[in-house]
Parts: sequence; structure tokens; C-alpha cells
Amino acid sequence: MYNCNVYWATDSTNLVSFLSKGSKKREVQKLLFEAVEISHQLRVNIIPIHLYREDPRIQEANEGSKMADSDDCSISFEDWKWFEAFDLKVDLFADHLNTRSSHFCAQYYSPEVWAIDAFSIS
Repeated sequence: MYNCNVYWATDSTNLVSFLSKGSKKREVQKLLFEAVEISHQLRVNIIPIHLYREDPRIQEANEGSKMADSDDCSISFEDWKWFEAFDLKVDLFADHLNTRSSHFCAQYYSPEVWAIDAFSIS
């Protein structure tokens, strides 16, 4: 019946459960039926595989899914120390990975962000 198997490795126990048994939630079950219908049309058998987050394959997939920004830049620690002499309080063009201050503006939301888009604040 199927032309191929697709092995879907995931760290989501919910996804494995949904694909194996379905869901009691109507909106999730509707999406599952649509996915199964498409897989039957394509003659593809989806086989979910649960992997722990510590698994190197999951870690690699997570790293690969992070958005890279070619405009991303940061200031060196040495230069930041020079700027601190001016009593700066906010790192305006940063993200959670490269900020030099506890208060920072980022292009995208992260839990630690003080503000989003430095050009939009007064």
C-alpha cells in the first residue's frame, strides 16, 4: 500500500502520542485526520520516533532551526567597558546570546528582552 516510510524523530511525546493514538481535542484530531489523509494520498507511512532532548540528533535539529541573521553583530567586552564609563544602561542592538547588559533591545522577543526593536522606542 505505501511506497515509503517516513520516520519522524521528535522530542515531543505529545506528537508521538497523537500520531499513534489520536487526540481527544477536537481541533488536534481534525488536523491529524487531514495529515493522515494527505499521507494516504501520497502513499507515505509516517512512523513517529520519540528521542530525548539530550539526543545529539535533536540538539542538531534544534540548532539548525534557529534563525540566523546576517545583520547580527555585537560589541566586544573591552569596548563595552569603555562605554560603561558613560553610565550606559541599555544594550540597544543585542539578543539574549550577545548582550553586554541586563537591559537590552532585540529584534525578536525572548524572555529576557527589555524592549523589541530599538528604533521603535523613545
